[in-house]
Amino acid sequence: IVLFSASLGFVLSKNVSFENVERGGIDMLFTTRPKPADIPETIVVMIDEKSYAPEFGYYDPLPRRYIARLIDTLAAKGAKTIALDIAFYDKLDMLDPKGDSILVQSIKRAGNVIAVSIWYQQEDGSVKNQLPHPFFMSALKGVGYANLQIFGSGVLSSVREVRPVQKMGDGQSV
Repeated sequence: IVLFSASLGFVLSKNVSFENVERGGIDMLFTTRPKPADIPETIVVMIDEKSYAPEFGYYDPLPRRYIARLIDTLAAKGAKTIALDIAFYDKLDMLDPKGDSILVQSIKRAGNVIAVSIWYQQEDGSVKNQLPHPFFMSALKGVGYANLQIFGSGVLSSVREVRPVQKMGDGQSV
């Protein structure tokens, strides 16, 4: 019986149609857990182009001065951690020569800002971590993993394997 059950489990785990059934079951369980907005200590700030495009004249990429002002506001309101789902892979001096510097100063003042990094597979098959540009990395408290796969139901039910930690400039691991 044990051997039969183990064999059946193995066969079903390799079956694509069963994978969808499994995801559906996991998604159902995830939908019953508290959402971040339901947790009193968590505030999610959503940004749309109406918030900043009229002032800055463009909306992609998000103006660095706008992000700096947002960080300053959240820090002044007592945010314990400011986690940005924004990639700072490049400096954007050509759009706003002082914008990047203003943002870095804001990040340093707050002292609690986390940005994203991603893991990606290169053409040779190796896996690489894309970290923020060193200009921003030196000011950040840390980075968070942003490669999350969300399936048809819109529920995050799995996260790919996490790779070795990256040391920050202050010796902290992320």
